[in-house]
Amino acid sequence: MFYDKGYNILMYDHRYHGRSEGENCTLGYYEKYDLKDLVTWVLRKVGKNSIVGIHGESMGASTAIMHSAIDNRTKFTIADCPFQDVRFQFKHRLKVEYNVPAFPILNVIGIFNKIITGVSYRKISPIKITPLITTPILYIHGDMDDFTLPINSVNLYKATKCKKKIYLAKNAKHAKSITTNPKVYKKIVFNFIDTIS
Repeated sequence: MFYDKGYNILMYDHRYHGRSEGENCTLGYYEKYDLKDLVTWVLRKVGKNSIVGIHGESMGASTAIMHSAIDNRTKFTIADCPFQDVRFQFKHRLKVEYNVPAFPILNVIGIFNKIITGVSYRKISPIKITPLITTPILYIHGDMDDFTLPINSVNLYKATKCKKKIYLAKNAKHAKSITTNPKVYKKIVFNFIDTIS
């Protein structure tokens, strides 16, 4: 999509995913710093006045949001089907997949996660830091996403204080907005970018 429009692209795997190394995943907490390092590398390569944007999907979208709160060097962020808070997401998944209440399971899992990764689930909450963001942000979410509910993007959009837009893709499941509605998706994305640059 971006390549077809003449953009240079850097794609990467989060730590502990794909070809990247790492002992564990922190659901965006440390990954936001990895992304900040990548932005630094890109700006050194192409020049500090270049237009650099972030486009993340699912956990990558939540990482992009958290990154935007700590690094304002990028010109835009596109967050496709993010979670608003990891505890909110896990509560939903526990109910859907196992039909069990979050308490005490989530608390126990959270304790083990903190021991293993050093990160509390309470710190993995894009919605808590969204008001700090100054980078324009486009939220995208499939209106039929039952993995990460669309209310996540709606709530994030409402909490965002800077320039923002939201697109709820009709009939799209989790991470399928672009394939369900490709023409509309691309139009929304590039119209958003055009209003910034």
